[in-house]
Amino acid sequence: MRRQGILVLGLAAAVMTASASGDTGNGILDRLSATQPQPARGAELLDYELAKRVYFYRFMTGQPLDAISGSDSGQVLADDDVSYTLPEGFLDVGMEQFAAAMLADSRLNKMEGLGDSWLMLAKRASEQNHWSLAGQLVARALAPTAHLTAESVAEGHFIAATAAANQNQIESATEQLAQIDTDSDWSHFAAYNLMLAQMRKGLESAELLAWVDDYRWANPGTPDQIAFNDRLNLTAAKYELRNKRYDSAIELLRVISKDSPYTADALLQYGWTLSKRWQYDQALQPWRVLQENFEPLDVHVLESLMATSYIAELLQGSVESLPVYEYSERRLSKVLQRLGQLSQPELLQKWVTSWSGNLIADDNNQQYLTATTGSLTASRLNRELEGLLSSSDFIEARQQLADIKLLQQWTATASSRLEKVQQQRLANQQSWADSSELDAMAEQVTALQAKVEQQQLTIQQQQLALVPFANANENARLEKLATVHAAANGDTPLENQLRAQAEFLSGVQLWQAAKAVPARQWQQQKQLLQLQAQHRQLRNQLLSQRQLAVQNTEFMAETAEQDSYLSDYGSRLNDFRSSLDQLEQQQGQQVVAVAQQHLTNLTDRLKHYLATTRLAIARIYDQEFRRNNAAAGGSTDHD
Repeated sequence: MRRQGILVLGLAAAVMTASASGDTGNGILDRLSATQPQPARGAELLDYELAKRVYFYRFMTGQPLDAISGSDSGQVLADDDVSYTLPEGFLDVGMEQFAAAMLADSRLNKMEGLGDSWLMLAKRASEQNHWSLAGQLVARALAPTAHLTAESVAEGHFIAATAAANQNQIESATEQLAQIDTDSDWSHFAAYNLMLAQMRKGLESAELLAWVDDYRWANPGTPDQIAFNDRLNLTAAKYELRNKRYDSAIELLRVISKDSPYTADALLQYGWTLSKRWQYDQALQPWRVLQENFEPLDVHVLESLMATSYIAELLQGSVESLPVYEYSERRLSKVLQRLGQLSQPELLQKWVTSWSGNLIADDNNQQYLTATTGSLTASRLNRELEGLLSSSDFIEARQQLADIKLLQQWTATASSRLEKVQQQRLANQQSWADSSELDAMAEQVTALQAKVEQQQLTIQQQQLALVPFANANENARLEKLATVHAAANGDTPLENQLRAQAEFLSGVQLWQAAKAVPARQWQQQKQLLQLQAQHRQLRNQLLSQRQLAVQNTEFMAETAEQDSYLSDYGSRLNDFRSSLDQLEQQQGQQVVAVAQQHLTNLTDRLKHYLATTRLAIARIYDQEFRRNNAAAGGSTDHD
């Protein structure tokens, strides 16, 4: 067991060394194989093959950590069949550097079918915005020998197109986009990212509208497709608005759905676009809809309050717009008060606790474009914090919390499994230590032996009897006839006749008894054989049980260190669980801190809006005061 553990550590050390130095020429697996003894024939070979099957069972049933770190897997990690799966196993447990070093191994480089591992590494690199690395990795994944599925090939081209687009390599991104089926989600996602790259270089309105028309879903059938269309249209509309192409911006904003994650932003931008065309009355309509149908804490609602006051002053003049400014001030003040309530750590901690228990289930059912997590219900607090849920800091902190939850689940399962093993081992020890069953079996063997001897004696006695194997009735009749014969000892005709009849009947009875001797003798012998078979079977069982008890005692003595190992493993698991509990608490506090920072930023923004609104109110009052004083012939200065 220690030797296998050393092999596992040897694999880790070899991978870490190769990862740190970048030296893959010697071969990680070759270095590991040099320290691994080759299995001999016989029992050792059977153990080796069994260890491989245990590894693959764990790997195929979603237990990569158990497969790699199991006490019986150390001897097979350098096996060609097993090493083929190691990169994917490392990726599944979040050890990307280990997986990358393994994939770069000289031996694995010659293997086919590792496309999924390369693709996963490319996805991780793209998630970290390492676009150059992502492009190199996905190129390996798309090689002919990688053997990806059709869906994975489409995803690979999407990553390649996105990596090229983010490096402003428009031609390369266009080539990758052309490789994806136009009916695939990946084609639309790649087209969106390529559109962003083209925007950075400059895109004419006609080209942009044509691009949007080509890549938005003509008949969206799922919420994700509807959300994609809305995001595509909103992004294009903002680009047109920045470039003062208001007609096309309005055209794009009008087709955004009324109940998507992008509706609030679309209403805000729609109002601004109309105001840029001096359509002030029409600009107020989308902002009014925004203020009436969305949460007061929504940043788009807050901005629309400022915008409404600004447009009202342009339309009506200073004094007439004063009620609008004052209305905005009251709304902003209420929101500021609510933000102060939401920023309480106790409230945020309860909020995190309310949904963190379902994080693992959520991660198995993620959507591409939804702004909220499935573990969050449609409560007022969740609606108020909707802007937080789509922020990158919150998503990262939430994912880290989910990772901790997953580790806690794994340790709980491992502890439960270990407890069962310990209980079974203790039950076995107690069972073999209890000799009552063996003693009872020995008594049964002794009782059967006595029955066998008694049956043998009975057969011997019957064989020596005058009438062998006669039954009690026959012996009684013969005795009675003998008595009658003995009593008729005179010479009278009656006595002579009585003796003759007794002799005749005795002869008949003896003939009948002699006739039944073979059958009766076989019945007695059959009973003896059955008793002997029962005795022999039970005696063999007793001998086997005693031998097994001796072997079990010897096994327990030889493996006594396993109890210590299991106990130590349990202690380390408990320590790990305690560390995870502390880490979960710290990460929960980190999520709370992210939420507080979000609310602080929102508060600062709101204070700026409120200060601007109050300054505008003060400016209007000041202007009116000066105008009235000037009309009355007085001074325009304050006292």
